[in-house]
Amino acid sequence: MGRSSLPFVVHIQPEYESIYFNRQYKEAMKGNYWEVFGGIQTENEAYRNLLLSFLKEQDKLLQTSYLPGDNGLTPLIVSSSLGYVDFVKYFIAKCRHYIEVKDNEGRSSFYVACKNGHIAVVNY
Repeated sequence: MGRSSLPFVVHIQPEYESIYFNRQYKEAMKGNYWEVFGGIQTENEAYRNLLLSFLKEQDKLLQTSYLPGDNGLTPLIVSSSLGYVDFVKYFIAKCRHYIEVKDNEGRSSFYVACKNGHIAVVNY
């Protein structure tokens, strides 16, 4: 079953968005990048825009650092793998050195974007 074939997504009431995004942020800080940046919700561009706005606000308040996870993954590798140019732009601006980082299987963000046919990410 493909990701898009799932029958539902979670609707978050506006009054709970900050709580939800704070939880997502904490998960990202633990290195759970697939769960945060690769979940079914991220297929929705409006959701990605809200998440990016929240992350940018956190950047103003904190010195956010996205360390590679236990498997060597970075948010840039996950975003590149899925073709989310908006996330890719954010992470390249925030963590430019991640362009050179490879996961534990030797894959870079460029490699996974090419492998999955995400030309817009490759061209960026």
